[in-house]
Amino acid sequence: MKNKLRLYTALAALFFLLSAAAYLLDKLSAPLPDRWGGLLVGGGVGLGVFFLSKALTERYYVKNQKARRMMEVEDRDERTRTIRGMAAYRALVSGTPIFLSVWLILLFLDVPLAGLLVVCAGYLLNFGVYAYHLVKLQKEM
Repeated sequence: MKNKLRLYTALAALFFLLSAAAYLLDKLSAPLPDRWGGLLVGGGVGLGVFFLSKALTERYYVKNQKARRMMEVEDRDERTRTIRGMAAYRALVSGTPIFLSVWLILLFLDVPLAGLLVVCAGYLLNFGVYAYHLVKLQKEM
């Protein structure tokens, strides 16, 4: 438990420092292209907040063992697992038209082929992860 807390805190700090460094580089000495600056600052802050929320959640469960036990029991509950499985399936099914519409928008905006291939690769990765977990769960059950 403490190791997860340390890991999440370190990752949050790392990503916040990454975004701060990108901002300072842009303002002080070496101006970054807009895409790289936006990617580094936006990605750094976004991932920093994500890992900060994970760290705060883990800290809460370290201090409150009763809540941790309740969460563990709830995670093992069959109804909860079924609901999560249905939600994951619906997210995958809704992801197809979303990826397709993003791809078409980028196509009409004359984005280079490399950008379109990245979107296609993202969709294929999303489907590949789904198929992997589906096969893995079928073997377990």
